Amino acid sequence: MDLTYTWNTSCALGCSFCPFQRAERFRVAEHVARIRALAEAHPFARRLFIVGGDLLADPQVPKALRALRAVPGLPELLWYSPLREPDKIATLRAKGPLAGVLLPLFHWQAHESPWAPAPARVLKAAATLRAQGLTVVPLIFALPSNLASLDRFGAHVQRALDADTMFVRVMNVLLRDERALPFADLTPALGRLAAVARA
Repeated sequence: MDLTYTWNTSCALGCSFCPFQRAERFRVAEHVARIRALAEAHPFARRLFIVGGDLLADPQVPKALRALRAVPGLPELLWYSPLREPDKIATLRAKGPLAGVLLPLFHWQAHESPWAPAPARVLKAAATLRAQGLTVVPLIFALPSNLASLDRFGAHVQRALDADTMFVRVMNVLLRDERALPFADLTPALGRLAAVARA
């Protein structure tokens, strides 16, 4: 079983559509207490994914990693990062129990995020991290207009990373605007992606 914890703070990319950009006022001790309670409530969890908190941009993260080292029974810890500086991610392993990273991969037609790193660049950096012994799990961002080819993109990412887990976030489904799609409209594309993952 895998667990997920949300650390709401801005990251180096600053994507306007991201639901994790709300800065929280939690102190490190509060985050660590919440993560400890989550781990204690699920003693058989295999991995804990921390989403929304940039491993490199948030100054609280190194302190949190040091504090999490003392949490008994903590699952493997994988933290979100947009991978601007993969070498720095590897150096953070010395500070605490960091087993890997969640990497954002943007659909190649995601025109609303021109600042996002190209998939080829992310995959290259991911290969560097894997060579250093870190686990890499893709977090795929897609536009509703790109869902028709989401399964092909997901299959490409999965082959490149040999990942056993994949996160998918459709950028504007939850936004209150005229572009928002009902979840039923997403079902066929996500079903095809699920079939890719099962295969």
